[in-house]
Formats: sequence, structure tokens, C-alpha cells
Amino acid sequence: MLFLDSLVERQLQEAQQQGKFDNLPGAGKPLLLDDDSQVPEDLRMSYRILKMSGFLPEALQLRQEALTLQTLLVNAANAEERSTHHAH
Repeated sequence: MLFLDSLVERQLQEAQQQGKFDNLPGAGKPLLLDDDSQVPEDLRMSYRILKMSGFLPEALQLRQEALTLQTLLVNAANAEERSTHHAH
């Protein structure tokens, strides 16, 4: 793994020197990381790997769906409010 680590590190350094990381969306702003504070610390990396692979424990999947629905509802309400204000 040491060889692979050094290879990846070298590729990242080359990309940075070539400016490939310049002007990325959200540059200079805090990262929007998922709140995994409810996941035991020793399981967080495993959960992240599962999530990136498209697998989530049922409780986390339901939570994600609830947050998505909440966002959709807020956006729909905001769009309706904007259209109502423009109609008057």
C-alpha cells in the first residue's frame, strides 16, 4: 500500500501544481459534510465507505429520504410563495 499511497500523493501534487484545484465550486467555504455524530466513532469510516458505494443502513437511508423530502417541500413552498407574490 505504501507504493499506492505515494503514487496517489504524487498525482495530487502534480494536479495541484497544474492548477486543477483552482477555482473549484465552494472554494474558501466550509465543507458541507454529512452529520455523522450519531454514528459511533469507530464505525464512521465504514458507514462513509458504504454510503459512497450506495449502501446505507436502513435508519440512515430513511433519515436521508426525510431530509430530501423536507428540502423538496421547502423549495415547493418557496416557489409557490414567489409565484403568488408575482401574481399580485
